[in-house]
Amino acid sequence: MILRKYSTLFFATLLIAFFLYALAGGYVTVLGLTGFKLSSLAGFIVFFLGTFLLTRKLSMRHSLKVLLFVFLGTFILDFPARLFEFEASFISLLRSLIWLGGMLTGFLTAKCKPVFLKSFSSVIFILAGLWLSTHGYDRWMNKLNFGTYLGIVNEPLPDEVIFYDNVSGELINICDLPGEYILLDFWSKGCSYCFEKFPDIQRLYDGLKNTEQAQIYSVYCTKNDEYLSGQEILKKYGHTVPLLSTNDRQYTKLGVKLFPTVLIFDRDRNIIFRGDTNLAIRYMLKLTYSLI
Repeated sequence: MILRKYSTLFFATLLIAFFLYALAGGYVTVLGLTGFKLSSLAGFIVFFLGTFLLTRKLSMRHSLKVLLFVFLGTFILDFPARLFEFEASFISLLRSLIWLGGMLTGFLTAKCKPVFLKSFSSVIFILAGLWLSTHGYDRWMNKLNFGTYLGIVNEPLPDEVIFYDNVSGELINICDLPGEYILLDFWSKGCSYCFEKFPDIQRLYDGLKNTEQAQIYSVYCTKNDEYLSGQEILKKYGHTVPLLSTNDRQYTKLGVKLFPTVLIFDRDRNIIFRGDTNLAIRYMLKLTYSLI
């Protein structure tokens, strides 16, 4: 009977894990969260509440067994990837840690005796889980994709980086662009995630377009010199951010290896940020607010 209960718990947890893994595919958006962020946050909540409710009235010995079977049901599918494709599985490592944190938080909340300590520790762990599932995941992905958690760098501008101005048809150098700070959003037509981030860049542009200190540009990247097709794509998505175009010979000089990549330049046109859209927007707003 006891073995049957633990087996049921194991397979029930396995089914829940399947659903949570599916959320990472990015097919569902809830409160602005999608992909690994949504999967991480949903898993933290589910495992926190589930572990708490399952263990709060059990003895410590049975509670530890419940925790073990929840852990096994959740991560048994993770073990092969961690063993044989460890580096490739880095993208989901933080999610696994967040889920584990939810289990441990629920367990400690159920078993901690002093009410004050139980309440205090629960609030701290829950806030940590929420932060890691949102802002924390932005930093984790930035570290994997760009090498830094915050995107902050300090690199001189390479010589002769040229862009094509889609409006005037002129070739321009980034040093000729006005503004105390310049943000360039590099994207390509084969990057669907780039299109998903267009509205975020558009909102930043709308908020800063009357500010002389900050300039926002969308940079269409192509390998076959089809520069004008970028303008058609922006019109399709209702994007009014000023458009520049460039090719792989130019954007690779700036360290752009994947899309989207956002760069921010200071007044001396040094690169001071390289990273993803969310972190770039926060950093750009911080820089511009400091000038007001």
